[in-house]
Amino acid sequence: MNFKGAFKTAFFALVSVCCGLLYGQHLDTLYYEKGLSIRALHLEGTTLYYGGSKGRVGTLDLGRSKAHRQVLVDSTGAELRSIAARGGVLYTASIGSPARLFRVEKSSLKAHKVFEDTLKSAFYDALHFTRQGVGIALSDPQGELPSLLTLDGGTETWKRIDPKSLPPYRTGEAAFAASNSNISSYGDTIWFATGGSSARVFRKKKDSPWEVFPTPIVQGSPSQGIYSIAFFDSERGIIAGGNYLKPEENEKNIAVTHDAGETWQIVASGSNAGYTTFVSYRPQSKGNDVLAVGDYHISLSRDGGRTWKVLLKSKGYYVGVWESPTSLIVAGNGLISRLDLNPFLQSK
Repeated sequence: MNFKGAFKTAFFALVSVCCGLLYGQHLDTLYYEKGLSIRALHLEGTTLYYGGSKGRVGTLDLGRSKAHRQVLVDSTGAELRSIAARGGVLYTASIGSPARLFRVEKSSLKAHKVFEDTLKSAFYDALHFTRQGVGIALSDPQGELPSLLTLDGGTETWKRIDPKSLPPYRTGEAAFAASNSNISSYGDTIWFATGGSSARVFRKKKDSPWEVFPTPIVQGSPSQGIYSIAFFDSERGIIAGGNYLKPEENEKNIAVTHDAGETWQIVASGSNAGYTTFVSYRPQSKGNDVLAVGDYHISLSRDGGRTWKVLLKSKGYYVGVWESPTSLIVAGNGLISRLDLNPFLQSK
């Protein structure tokens, strides 16, 4: 008898029961590794890529085989909280100074360092590629100077964006490295979100300078602000966050825009599940359905964020990626799981 396999099967079943509560039957645990923290996901076909703690990048086949591979990318063991892909290559960046950005071949998972950031403030929060192949890497600021790298569509060299070309940060303002989702893009427009002393949205339109816009999201302390941003189209978007030290607080932590991020309106204040690390529009829902993941919940809105229903109450999920319009892959504290949304989409 394969005792190791039997133990894993039993453990996965226990996790689903304990974490899922009323909706556990719709949550399928795909992979578990004690001590591994996953805050960045990328999916292509049936292959899931993740950036994790201990300096590791891994892949999981979501098809029949469930084959898993994992490699040490950063020998220092630094956490890799960001991941993004272009062509046959993944990029991932570490937190902490000096911070390193790595190029990882998808097929072999062979990695090599392509950029090292020696700024004392270096701490990479997110990586993102636009559909045009432009890469953005977001780090914590150097004082009031923003710190971003870019990879142009036709090159393989990451370069620092002139910090003076962006509006300055305010003292105590920074981004969060919670789910690799505080950068979003649509067409030629890029947005990223901040928190701390100020919760604001920065925007770059093609051939236009960077701009910044205030938001009404809760802000003022280092643990408050925007943790995730998503845009459905060039005008409609959503931001979510809160206070990770007080995850039960649910006032002024979700807002929407209908003018490309220039103005934001608070929604569901006092009537949502609280602190949220990841938010995303469900594919093929015309911008009506939004999924939110937080340290203690997975929630669904069917009206663009105005009202919410908690689908799952569990601790330890931080990030998600769409496998299909009815299936969300979620990950976090040692777990990668699949959430089947069909029962919730069919219910009134």
